[in-house]
Amino acid sequence: KEQGGEACSAFPSTVTPSIAKAMAQGGAAGAVLARSVGMEVRVIDVGMAVDVDFPGLLVDKTARGTRNFTLQPAMTGEECAAAVGAGRRAVQALAHAHALSLGEIGIGNTTA
Repeated sequence: KEQGGEACSAFPSTVTPSIAKAMAQGGAAGAVLARSVGMEVRVIDVGMAVDVDFPGLLVDKTARGTRNFTLQPAMTGEECAAAVGAGRRAVQALAHAHALSLGEIGIGNTTA
């Protein structure tokens, strides 16, 4: 059981930065699919629990992870508003795009 979690994920949350790096550098399945149809992939760290730095990563961090929602709210209203604001800024920066697909990378963060 991961610290603060409910043991509901096959992998610990420490895997998240590796998956984010693979996505940003074009090696993850989603990035490969996007590239196959000519789409650009941007990875934005809005709330990874750790600070990371690698090529292709944009940072607009609003918090370091979330809390266990079985014990308390995962985010405060302020944290949620800040995360939505980060999404809004990302969309505004891509106003020229013909298509936009949003997703999240969170491994082992289902309850923590």
